[in-house]
Amino acid sequence: MNLNFLPAIDAKTIYYTAIVLVLISLWLTFRSRTLRTFPVKLAVFAIRTLIVLLLALIAFNPVTSTTKTQKPKIKRVNDIWLFDNSVSMKIGGSDSQKDQMIKHFFNKMDKLPKNAMLFGDKTITARPYEIVKAQGHYGKWKANQQETNICDALRRVLSRPEINRIYLVSDGWLHDKRELRQLIRQLSLRGISVYPLIMSEMELKPVNATIVSCDYPEISKPGETAKVKVGIEWYGEKNTFAKINLTSEDRKFFKKTDKLLSMGINYQTFEIPVTDKVQSYTVELETKEKEISTSDNSYSFQLKLDRRTIRVLYMEGSITRQVYPSGMRGSDQFYELIPKAFAKSGDIECDILLPNRQNTPSYIYNIKTRKRGYPATYDDLRKYDVVICSDIKRSLFSQEQLDWTRKLVAEQGAGFCMIGGLTSFGAGDWDKTVWEKMIPVDMVHKQGSDFVKNFTVTIPASIRNHPILQIDKDKLENNRILNMHPHFRGSNIVNRAKPGATVLVAANIFNQMPLVTVQPYGKGRSMAFASDAAGGWGRYYQAQWGPRQENNEYYQQFWINTAKWLAENSQRNIYGQVKFRTERLVYSNEQTIKFSGGILNSENANERISIKINNKRVQLNSDNEEGEFSGEFKIPADYSNDQVRFAVSLYQGSKLINTQFFNVNVINLATEYRHFGINKSLLKNFARATKGSIIRSIDDYKACHKDELIGETRTMSFTTPLWDTNTFILLLFGLFGLEWYIRRKHQFRHI
Repeated sequence: MNLNFLPAIDAKTIYYTAIVLVLISLWLTFRSRTLRTFPVKLAVFAIRTLIVLLLALIAFNPVTSTTKTQKPKIKRVNDIWLFDNSVSMKIGGSDSQKDQMIKHFFNKMDKLPKNAMLFGDKTITARPYEIVKAQGHYGKWKANQQETNICDALRRVLSRPEINRIYLVSDGWLHDKRELRQLIRQLSLRGISVYPLIMSEMELKPVNATIVSCDYPEISKPGETAKVKVGIEWYGEKNTFAKINLTSEDRKFFKKTDKLLSMGINYQTFEIPVTDKVQSYTVELETKEKEISTSDNSYSFQLKLDRRTIRVLYMEGSITRQVYPSGMRGSDQFYELIPKAFAKSGDIECDILLPNRQNTPSYIYNIKTRKRGYPATYDDLRKYDVVICSDIKRSLFSQEQLDWTRKLVAEQGAGFCMIGGLTSFGAGDWDKTVWEKMIPVDMVHKQGSDFVKNFTVTIPASIRNHPILQIDKDKLENNRILNMHPHFRGSNIVNRAKPGATVLVAANIFNQMPLVTVQPYGKGRSMAFASDAAGGWGRYYQAQWGPRQENNEYYQQFWINTAKWLAENSQRNIYGQVKFRTERLVYSNEQTIKFSGGILNSENANERISIKINNKRVQLNSDNEEGEFSGEFKIPADYSNDQVRFAVSLYQGSKLINTQFFNVNVINLATEYRHFGINKSLLKNFARATKGSIIRSIDDYKACHKDELIGETRTMSFTTPLWDTNTFILLLFGLFGLEWYIRRKHQFRHI
């Protein structure tokens, strides 16, 4: 013990103050008249002097210094092991995370701890030796639960007051994260640390094959071949063969192929002959060993047949009767020839417009409805896929009607055909109209624009596979039919085919003048038939082009082919609809669906798209000028439906035109199946938040599995004032009381 003085003020000040107080006390005491005797005065002076000395002692603050050594406390390790019992722990089969942990960690432990829990969909308490046994055999730890719900296990740990350390055996892909942060905070307040296991030797190799795309024609035609392109996403060993089967609903069509799969997306193409019956088809992938999901190994689709009715607006200027060549029977009006061909097809409707030449001014009228004139509105005209104008005067149309026709072809994908006659092509001043742009030949104006003379035709071999010229499916027979094409008796004169046009039939006059010419125009198609297909110039062509020249069967097939080819791109049946597409066929929880589309046949700048997903509106990126839109939707982790429903609505201003629905398939995989490997970042953050650490080996475990010392060894110094005692305080107050008593007894009223 060391004695020191720690005065609050300077020592000299205390010393001189004490002397002054003693002198003042001496003067006042012996000057007092009430204290009559000398002994009393001497006693009072002595008491007052002693009080001043005691106060001076307090001012000098004498203290004693002592030292003390404080040792750290020992915190015993009371641990518990939490084992992930979900399916992800067995991904990889014999090389799964669970088996690797048994092999590389638990089999090297001297003894297993006492407390353990298995957590998954449910949490159960088990003894570690029942979970992990020697030589890699295991009992209850079968890793067979679908989800990893750790929060229930942590709540059970918090209910045990003796636990202060958790060893976590998991891949870190947790299902119930919402409550986890709050539980981590409670663990920290309780001083419970978490030590996740991450084995350095681990390298999981998941295996999974998914059909992610299947591209096929939206509409197929019977007799054609539909190409189906299947996209397969593969995770696993490189250069692995897999069997892919494509089967029809009635099992009459079956194709099987071995596909060499590489990591990522692989494509396989199949060709399906389209029949007259609507068929459903299924693509199936061979299931591989250890595959984490097989529900995405098949996909079914349906090939829809092109059974729409083609609507043709046919205008014919020849209204006299067909005179058949000698030996042939029958009688037809000229304007009935092409419509009869269309009626034979069964899927082509034809409205006929004829000129009324009895009245002045003349006009054209519909022979069924007797309605006068060409369609009076654009909406009425848009009801047709093909417009055929055969020998009709230019004066019977308004400029607006001409503009509508060009727009119908260029923007709506319709077809247009002009057939020759005395008021067709340049002879009818059509080279001076907006129709000139879509007619695929360079016309000769007015004088000398037609001739009457017999001539034969040539059909070049290079274009005989054109759809319009497919009179018979057999190639040899088709060539024979084309070679026996009848001659014509006259034609309009054209200079040449326009650049980009194709000459199907050439006249053997005027240096192979184009007779039948086709071309694309905008979104649609057009044809120029320079001679007459329903009049005097085509007498033999329209009456004798058939078997043994006794009927016009080949002629009829030619015009059926023409109408279907011209109408192929027509958007009449899809007006007011939208196209909608996604990047994949199949998605799983937490994946983002990226979608896009556009307005089909968009005409109005005021048109807009609105999309709801599962009845909730989503934000779109829109290009109003192009009518295109795009967006994305992230599937929630807890999404339980097997489809995401898109409601796509088309508006004109505030008016709803229609709503179409599209579904995207969702595979509800557990969180573990949507991620491969170990979620190291979550496990590390979990350990850091609770002041734990990652265990990578048995040595790490042994190093941290020791009794924890709380604090450090510290030496502390203490100072104690000598006057800060009960005796000293009592003595000081006793002297004050004694001095007061003496003055009271001797009536010491003033000093």
